[in-house]
Amino acid sequence: MLKNFLYKNWQLLFINIAVLFFFSRLFIPEPSTYTNPDFGRTDILHIALPQKLIQSEYIKNFQIPLWENRVGGGHASIPELMSFFFIPNLFLTFLLPFKYAIPTIFLATFLISINSMFYLLHKIRLNKTSAAFGSIAFTFSAAMILRVQHLSLAQTLSLIPLALALNLDFVTKPRIKIGIIFSIILSQVLVTFTQTYLYFVILLTIFNLILLLNHQIKNSYLFFIKYSLIILFSLILSASQLLPSYEAVKKSQRENGLNPASILSDFPLFPRNLKTFFNPFVLGKASNGTYNSINFAQNGIYWENTSYIGLLPFILALFATIYLILKRCKNHYTYFLILALISLILALGKFAPLHFLFSFPPLNFFRVPARFILFTQFFLAILAAYGFDLLSKKTPGKIKFFYPLFLVILILDLFPKWWNYNPIESIDSIFKKPEILNYVQSNNASDYKFFSIGGMQYWNDVFLKSGWENKKDYYKFFRNSLDPNLSIFYDINHFSSYQLLPSKRQNLQQSLITQFTEIKKDSIYLKPPAIKALNIYSIKYLISTLPLEGEFKKIGEVTKDQYKFFLYENQQSKNKFQIYYNYLDINYIEDYIKAFNNDDLSKIVLIENFPSKNLEEGSNTIIINKESSTIYNLTVSTSKDAILVLDDSYSKDWRAKIDNVNKEIYPANINSKAILVPQGKHEVIFYFFPVLTYVGFFITVSAYTFAMWLLLRKAKAG
Repeated sequence: MLKNFLYKNWQLLFINIAVLFFFSRLFIPEPSTYTNPDFGRTDILHIALPQKLIQSEYIKNFQIPLWENRVGGGHASIPELMSFFFIPNLFLTFLLPFKYAIPTIFLATFLISINSMFYLLHKIRLNKTSAAFGSIAFTFSAAMILRVQHLSLAQTLSLIPLALALNLDFVTKPRIKIGIIFSIILSQVLVTFTQTYLYFVILLTIFNLILLLNHQIKNSYLFFIKYSLIILFSLILSASQLLPSYEAVKKSQRENGLNPASILSDFPLFPRNLKTFFNPFVLGKASNGTYNSINFAQNGIYWENTSYIGLLPFILALFATIYLILKRCKNHYTYFLILALISLILALGKFAPLHFLFSFPPLNFFRVPARFILFTQFFLAILAAYGFDLLSKKTPGKIKFFYPLFLVILILDLFPKWWNYNPIESIDSIFKKPEILNYVQSNNASDYKFFSIGGMQYWNDVFLKSGWENKKDYYKFFRNSLDPNLSIFYDINHFSSYQLLPSKRQNLQQSLITQFTEIKKDSIYLKPPAIKALNIYSIKYLISTLPLEGEFKKIGEVTKDQYKFFLYENQQSKNKFQIYYNYLDINYIEDYIKAFNNDDLSKIVLIENFPSKNLEEGSNTIIINKESSTIYNLTVSTSKDAILVLDDSYSKDWRAKIDNVNKEIYPANINSKAILVPQGKHEVIFYFFPVLTYVGFFITVSAYTFAMWLLLRKAKAG
């Protein structure tokens, strides 16, 4: 029986072994991860892996991360945790230790991709060898392989073939069971990468309209009502991610969308980039620096602009295209060809006639229209499998025996190009603290923040010239800058953050230091407004690439060749809890800038919407009874009425109580929290209560419960 099964399904076995072999490097000799450098940092080390570490820390304790206070002064977690609700991530981070979960997540993502694509291609009546060919072309295309450092994007793409297959099922049999599963998969696409969901739904709707125009949908009016309900239900299932993200967008610079001109110009896909369909390195590559430039408007970004699916698959896709045109076919493959052309035109942005669409919602909320090229590669892989199938059917029987060798030829094309392209490093090595932290001896270092100056310049000095080939030791050394969010691995607090949706308050707060920092030839000068910001924002440790001018105590230095990092202690830094007896009313942004320039902020808090009070100087003590990311329990004693300030980002979702009585929290010092504490000894509690997030969780859980109930009911009835 096993022999018969293997004989009938050897193609499926072959493609899964190919994935297992390719990702074996992440397990042998020790658990490892990809560490692709990016401009100024790495998206994988500075955002994706810290996100997964946060997820692992919480999910193992049956908790949901709500607030992260180790970077950026604090921010809501869910909008920043891309792919947190991706079901394989939830299971793997819960079941496995972090060091094993990460390589397994990569492996699982690509296994989902190749099996999802195989299922789709076999469903559209291609033979299994053709389906295996197209699956390899898609899973090891630039769309997937160049996205290992953007793990969420690779994960969302892995589900696209399955979602399309379910759409085809629903067109044929618009039943509730199929519709529910379809909605769940679409929801998984959305919670993993919202931009991909939007682009895919647009293309999917066009596909269904083409079917309608060609009379391949029965009861078209009823079908599109059901299809709309599927889209709506996928949004409801995703409420746990959508609602917190919506709230974060409203607080960010993207509140009204992005500037259409910047959307089209910042990271364009040029017509010349289409050469990469023939050779992924024809215009250079990121790994050796030959494609790297910070002039994005003139050069784009390598991983956004490269579209290789394999030379043989591309040739077969062209063959299928010519065949479909000459035969004037009206089948699904013709429609996939149309979608490939539409996605290509949209990807070309300002170089194509549909660029005006990116001026309107919801497209104007997302950067990089070039990401439509990911779908072009997907549809071309389908056409390649179709071209393979056409050739195999029209080939004499004796020659058909050689067609399985084309799978090996494809592997021999793709694997040598990508096998060593993405650098890897052991998980244990990443957790190893940078040597500059050896100089930090303070037992209460977690009560203060770090701030880094100049590290990105070092990083780009290597990245722009040399990429990462033979430069791994330099990038390890550059971790001494402790740039966020890599700092989470070392359990230290960093004033800056690498966020998708930083709030306007965070942006203004961050700019106070960068705006008033002067980097000279041989030193760095922090102007008075920047120093005031360091003090009131609890920034005690500064890491710089040049010596700092001023009254900072140098406590450490590390060197590698011409690169140096200096560690300084700011001895004027305040604790994150402070009592003030003087305040200054703030009504406009300009008032903040004026105050940082002109006022002594050592004893004055800048506060908004505060009731008029005649405060008197007094004495005080603060005892921290309990502290976590979402709750602070304090005992505060003050001889006079006072203002208590918590140096953690302001949000309307934070609440405060004094002796169990609710108190109003006021925005202070741009992005801190402040409350009025009456004279005497009191219990003070700050706690995070994100109403919209809880509503989102409730909606998602209710929707999944309803979906499971319907599926079980249908299973029993069937």
